[in-house]
Formats: sequence, C-alpha cells, structure tokens
Amino acid sequence: MARCCNRYALTTNGLNGAGGGTGADWMLFDTVRGMAEPHATLGEMMDDLPGQKTWTVPAGVTSVSVLCIGGGGGCVLYPAGTTGGSGGGGAALAYKNNISVTPGQTITYNVGDGGKGATNQSNGEPDDVISGNYAENGGFSWFNGTSQNDAVCSAQGGGGAQNYTGGTGGEFSNSTGDGGGSGGTGGSNDGSSSYWAFGGGAAGYSGDGGNGGRWQAGGSYTPGASAGQGGGAGGAAGWANQCGTGAFGEGASGAIGQGGSGGFPQSAGQAGYYPNGGKYGGGGSTHGSGAASRAMRGAQGVVRVVWSTDGTTREFPSTNVQNTDQGYDPVLKLNNQDQSLSGTNYFSKTNSGFTVNANTALATPNSKYIFLAIA
Repeated sequence: MARCCNRYALTTNGLNGAGGGTGADWMLFDTVRGMAEPHATLGEMMDDLPGQKTWTVPAGVTSVSVLCIGGGGGCVLYPAGTTGGSGGGGAALAYKNNISVTPGQTITYNVGDGGKGATNQSNGEPDDVISGNYAENGGFSWFNGTSQNDAVCSAQGGGGAQNYTGGTGGEFSNSTGDGGGSGGTGGSNDGSSSYWAFGGGAAGYSGDGGNGGRWQAGGSYTPGASAGQGGGAGGAAGWANQCGTGAFGEGASGAIGQGGSGGFPQSAGQAGYYPNGGKYGGGGSTHGSGAASRAMRGAQGVVRVVWSTDGTTREFPSTNVQNTDQGYDPVLKLNNQDQSLSGTNYFSKTNSGFTVNANTALATPNSKYIFLAIA
C-alpha cells in the first residue's frame, strides 16, 4: 500500500538570518519517519574532555560495555634545527563488554589528553607546544580503576615524536580489554632537510591504525603512509592532517589521510587542529611552517559507556552501539549540498503537530516554523 501524507517541519535557523531571507539556512525535518522517540531503556555516557573524573551508575543499570581510545602523541617541529618535522603516534583502542556494576556505584575513569608537540622555533602556542626536540606522549584513557594499571578497560596513548623519529603507536598489548587495536607510527624526519612528516592513525576496533606519511622536499605526501585496518584511521598524509577513530562502533577503515569508523577527518587529507581535529586519538602532524601550531598536538581520547535496562544486548564493536540510540531528529538541510543528521532533539510531537524544544538553535525569537503535510 502506498504511503501517504508524511508530515514535515520546515524552519529557518534564526542564528543565520532570523526569519529567513538572505543568509538563512533553511532546514527540513521529517516528523513522521524522522522524529524518533527517545529509547528510555537504552542509555550512554560519553566523555572526550581530558582528565580524571567520576561517574555514578544510574538506577536499574547492572551491566555496561565500555570503549576507550587514548590520546594521540605530539609532533616535533624542526628537530635539532632541521627544517621539517616528525609526526606523533596514533593511540590504541580497547573495549570491554558486559562489565558488572551496581546502581549508585561511583566509578572513576580518565580521558587521555593529546600529547603536546615540541619545537625550538617560534612558539605562539605554549598551551599545546613545549620547547625542545621531544614531544609528549598521549595519555591513557581508562575506566573503573585508580589508574591505567588496575582499570577494567584501558587504552594506551600514542607516543610523542622523539627528535628525528616519529612517535610509536599506542599498543593494544599495553592496554586492557576484550578487543581493539594499536595505533599507527608517526612519520619520521630522519634528519633530512625539508622532510615534513605526519601523525599515525588511531587504532581500530579489530585492527591497527595506519602509519603516517611524509613530504620529502617535494612530490606526494604519502611515502611511508598506510591505510587503517579493522575500522582504524589511516595514517596522516597532508599539512596538519590528523586521523582519529570514531566512538560509535566499528565502521569503514580509513584510507590514507582519513579517519576510521566515522572519525575525523571524513575527507582524506583534511587539516585538523587540537582539540577538534583528529578525534579520537590521532597523532600530531607538521603543517608546513616553522611556527608552532595546534596541529602538532595529538588529538584527545574518549571514554564511552553504553547500557540497557530491558535486556537489549549492547556490545562493542558493533552490536547496538551506533549513534542513533537516543532518538534524535534527522535533518535535511536546504541551501546545503548534503543531508546531515542532527545530534539535537529539536522537536516534540503533539496531537496537533509539534513544538520546538527550548535551548536549541531553532528556539530563536523571530524565526519562522511552518508545519506541512505532503502526500
């Protein structure tokens, strides 16, 4: 039987031209097929802000599955004064399924930070780049313990570049979990003038991240680079290119210069800068300049915890861990080439149509909301 009368909400985003007109972003939401109801029995906690914290197990939760990706290693710029640089290592990934917990239990966890880059050149980024020829290692991400040494799940960060030598990838053998992989090794300058190297890719769910490439005083950016495996990120191969692995289950492995499993960047060779480039766990990269850059710092790690209270199996690498569990509204953007999926619950259904939820980009004075019925 033919489907009839889908209902759509058509709106202009008041942040880019309230009320429509020149500069407005028109967005179309399918409120029948698209407006998903939140799944009350499924839940998650995801944290990519570096540092040690605590989390309280919610009521009714007795088992969780956990993903950890460490922080990427830092890059060295102009090692020992040699023009060029060495890339940081990509982080390891580890997951642990079906961890027994108790409602109300307080659990300590840590999100690994990206290792700072290093240089003896001009440094306008002192928060992200230190002085010297030896970059910092990325930090461990871990869950349920007092440190990575006794945690139930942990993932080692990528190694910082050491002078002429690229950083080593975080090792799964030094991590704790049911599965995962090791990060890729950063490209090396090798003491050669104008050899600019790039970071290793973050590990995959069932394989390793790719090794970083380098630009050898001309030619391509890919010598020494390799693609990711098992959902891992490819090795970086381009100026400020950092390649991380996504946190929503195993997906496609990254090609050279591309993130894995939906990680950043999704377009091969795209530049990225701490804290948003190379998520999660990509190694720091050179950027074609003698001045310090946030691209030299490895990407931060992440900890993601998922659970159900109705017996639904939720296990990494790919069983009900995708980024759709909370029921957010799909968005079709007009004046934009591609469809996209929102991470915000913009609308709530009513008997007569819909209401715009407060504290979203659409809840803006003078914006227009039009409710349509389209056969």
